[in-house]
Amino acid sequence: MNRGERIRIRRKELGISQAELARMLSKTRSLISYIEKTGKVNDLTYYDIAKQIGLTLVSEDEHYLTKRFALDTSAETEQLRNLEIEFLRRENHSLKEIIELQKNVIAFLRKES
Repeated sequence: MNRGERIRIRRKELGISQAELARMLSKTRSLISYIEKTGKVNDLTYYDIAKQIGLTLVSEDEHYLTKRFALDTSAETEQLRNLEIEFLRRENHSLKEIIELQKNVIAFLRKES
Protein backbone atom coordinates (compact mmCIF):
# COMPACT_ATOMS: atom_id res chain seq x y z
CA MET A 1 0.00 0.00 0.00
CA ASN A 2 1.50 3.34 -1.03
CA ARG A 3 1.37 6.63 0.88
CA GLY A 4 -1.57 7.96 -1.14
CA GLU A 5 -3.70 4.90 -0.43
CA ARG A 6 -2.89 5.11 3.28
CA ILE A 7 -3.88 8.79 3.34
CA ARG A 8 -7.15 8.14 1.49
CA ILE A 9 -8.14 5.27 3.80
CA ARG A 10 -7.38 7.26 6.96
CA ARG A 11 -9.14 10.37 5.61
CA LYS A 12 -12.26 8.33 4.87
CA GLU A 13 -12.10 6.71 8.32
CA LEU A 14 -12.22 10.21 9.77
CA GLY A 15 -15.09 11.15 7.46
CA ILE A 16 -13.42 14.21 6.00
CA SER A 17 -13.34 15.26 2.35
CA GLN A 18 -10.28 16.01 0.30
CA ALA A 19 -11.24 19.68 0.40
CA GLU A 20 -11.45 19.64 4.19
CA LEU A 21 -8.06 17.97 4.50
CA ALA A 22 -6.60 20.47 2.06
CA ARG A 23 -7.94 23.38 4.13
CA MET A 24 -6.49 21.86 7.30
CA LEU A 25 -3.07 21.76 5.65
CA SER A 26 -3.27 25.02 3.67
CA LYS A 27 -2.97 22.96 0.47
CA THR A 28 -5.26 22.53 -2.52
CA ARG A 29 -7.86 19.83 -2.98
CA SER A 30 -6.25 18.92 -6.29
CA LEU A 31 -2.95 18.25 -4.51
CA ILE A 32 -4.66 15.89 -2.06
CA SER A 33 -6.39 14.15 -4.96
CA TYR A 34 -3.09 13.81 -6.83
CA ILE A 35 -1.34 12.37 -3.78
CA GLU A 36 -4.13 9.87 -3.16
CA LYS A 37 -4.19 8.76 -6.80
CA THR A 38 -0.46 8.54 -7.44
CA GLY A 39 1.09 8.05 -4.02
CA LYS A 40 3.62 10.73 -4.95
CA VAL A 41 4.20 13.22 -2.16
CA ASN A 42 7.27 14.95 -0.79
CA ASP A 43 8.41 13.93 2.67
CA LEU A 44 7.49 17.17 4.42
CA THR A 45 3.95 17.23 3.02
CA TYR A 46 3.47 13.55 3.85
CA TYR A 47 4.66 14.12 7.40
CA ASP A 48 2.31 17.11 7.79
CA ILE A 49 -0.64 15.08 6.46
CA ALA A 50 0.18 12.10 8.67
CA LYS A 51 0.44 14.33 11.73
CA GLN A 52 -2.80 16.16 10.90
CA ILE A 53 -4.92 13.03 10.43
CA GLY A 54 -3.21 10.83 13.00
CA LEU A 55 -1.77 8.44 10.43
CA THR A 56 0.58 5.97 12.08
CA LEU A 57 3.99 5.92 10.47
CA VAL A 58 4.84 2.27 9.95
CA SER A 59 7.85 1.71 7.70
CA GLU A 60 11.48 2.41 8.45
CA ASP A 61 11.34 5.14 5.81
CA GLU A 62 8.41 6.77 7.57
CA HIS A 63 10.09 6.62 10.98
CA TYR A 64 12.91 8.55 9.39
CA LEU A 65 10.40 11.36 8.80
CA THR A 66 9.74 11.61 12.52
CA LYS A 67 13.45 11.97 13.17
CA ARG A 68 13.82 14.45 10.34
CA PHE A 69 10.84 16.71 11.01
CA ALA A 70 9.47 16.14 14.51
CA LEU A 71 12.75 16.23 16.34
CA ASP A 72 14.28 18.93 14.20
CA THR A 73 11.55 21.52 14.02
CA SER A 74 14.07 24.32 13.91
CA ALA A 75 16.00 25.71 10.98
CA GLU A 76 15.96 22.75 8.58
CA THR A 77 12.18 22.28 8.68
CA GLU A 78 11.61 26.02 8.42
CA GLN A 79 13.99 26.18 5.49
CA LEU A 80 12.10 23.37 3.73
CA ARG A 81 8.79 25.13 4.30
CA ASN A 82 10.21 28.37 2.93
CA LEU A 83 11.52 26.56 -0.15
CA GLU A 84 8.11 24.99 -0.71
CA ILE A 85 6.41 28.39 -0.40
CA GLU A 86 8.90 29.94 -2.82
CA PHE A 87 8.34 27.10 -5.29
CA LEU A 88 4.57 27.63 -5.11
CA ARG A 89 4.98 31.38 -5.63
CA ARG A 90 7.12 30.79 -8.72
CA GLU A 91 4.69 28.21 -10.05
CA ASN A 92 1.81 30.64 -9.52
CA HIS A 93 3.72 33.38 -11.34
CA SER A 94 4.45 31.04 -14.26
CA LEU A 95 0.81 30.03 -14.51
CA LYS A 96 -0.26 33.68 -14.58
CA GLU A 97 2.18 34.30 -17.42
CA ILE A 98 0.80 31.33 -19.35
CA ILE A 99 -2.75 32.59 -18.89
CA GLU A 100 -1.75 36.05 -20.12
CA LEU A 101 -0.09 34.56 -23.19
CA GLN A 102 -3.17 32.49 -23.91
CA LYS A 103 -5.34 35.60 -23.67
CA ASN A 104 -3.07 37.35 -26.18
CA VAL A 105 -3.29 34.41 -28.58
CA ILE A 106 -7.09 34.38 -28.33
CA ALA A 107 -7.26 38.13 -28.94
CA PHE A 108 -4.96 37.77 -31.95
CA LEU A 109 -7.02 34.91 -33.39
CA ARG A 110 -10.22 36.89 -32.95
CA LYS A 111 -8.72 39.79 -34.91
CA GLU A 112 -7.61 37.43 -37.68
CA SER A 113 -11.09 35.91 -38.06
